[in-house]
Amino acid sequence: MSKPVAVVGARERGGRGTGWRWVARLAAGLVLGVALGACSTIGSGPAGGGVIGSDPVPAPKIAVGDRWVYQGLDGESGDPVSLERIVTRISGDLVQMRQRGLDSRGLPVPGERMRSMSRTTLSLDVPGKVSGQMRYADFPLALGKSWDYGYQLSGRADIVTTYRVGARVDGLERIRVPAGVFDALRIEHLGNWDTPVLVNGAVGSLSGKISATFWYAPAVNGWARIDLTLYRPDGSVQTRLQQELVSYRPAKR
Repeated sequence: MSKPVAVVGARERGGRGTGWRWVARLAAGLVLGVALGACSTIGSGPAGGGVIGSDPVPAPKIAVGDRWVYQGLDGESGDPVSLERIVTRISGDLVQMRQRGLDSRGLPVPGERMRSMSRTTLSLDVPGKVSGQMRYADFPLALGKSWDYGYQLSGRADIVTTYRVGARVDGLERIRVPAGVFDALRIEHLGNWDTPVLVNGAVGSLSGKISATFWYAPAVNGWARIDLTLYRPDGSVQTRLQQELVSYRPAKR
């Protein structure tokens, strides 16, 4: 069982990284580490391929050597962040990638990590996940398709935050990002987070809302853009994050 955060009223009394402030930092990491799914036919983006039509959109055909570069803003500092992901291995639904940061000139910075991603949900592995599954997508995708998912993430002091989210393929949209203009399926995610706390010695909880929009572009076999907003327990905005595709380079097929 996770330890509740000690708070008085709505203020936390635990150490640094506890309570909803820790949840905000975790959500920022998710997006930039991620993170950062019946219609008439419309054209594809400049990368080519992946036309969205009336049939359900299948899971992406990812290959070893595929490369994506994303940019966004750090949720706490507001500084620009760029990262590169390159597929190194594929085994069934599991895609392994090398991830590293890029400087302002687009050159790799010291340090890299290996990430795993599900090809059918486009969800990356996240340190501290206790249970459940993040299902950012649920292929095949079709307009109006919806699904629910939940998961738990552990943080410092054994604090476990529970997330319950509902997702829906809400529409088609032509989206412009640094990598170009792409036709994409817009997937809306709306949910809540909940963290156990001690309020004046009694067990209670802190909770708030979380919303995210993912634009899946078949032409790039992945996300063209991700927007996420995390709300404090009082309903005010704690963090707004955005991640956009800068470039996509498919491996030679």
